[in-house]
Amino acid sequence: MKIVSIGGNDGSKFDDLVTEEQAFVKFYHPSCGHCVAMAPEWKKLENKMKNKDYNLNIIEVHADAIPNIKSKCASNVQGYPTIMEVKPGGLNGKEYSGSRDSNEMVKFIIEELINDNKPIIK
Repeated sequence: MKIVSIGGNDGSKFDDLVTEEQAFVKFYHPSCGHCVAMAPEWKKLENKMKNKDYNLNIIEVHADAIPNIKSKCASNVQGYPTIMEVKPGGLNGKEYSGSRDSNEMVKFIIEELINDNKPIIK
């Protein structure tokens, strides 16, 4: 698991990260009031997840990077913050529409992304 912040000039770095790995992503703009308000909870989320051994990256993406992102998922960002699963290959996954609380985001990641993607053993 990597925890990564993509700056305004790092769009290609995002594409590299999501080529082969699933991610939980926040697209944000620094002047967005909702983004500013949720920043402490995102930091708590990062701290709660940093020592986990999941096959998933946690990524925040500055809005200025979006025009330089080639992955399809970036074309669906309609407002800020947009929080979503990005599947390998940069494809759209499940959009997160829950509370902007770190505990709720961790719960979503574990229940909807991690556990949902485990292979079924027969």
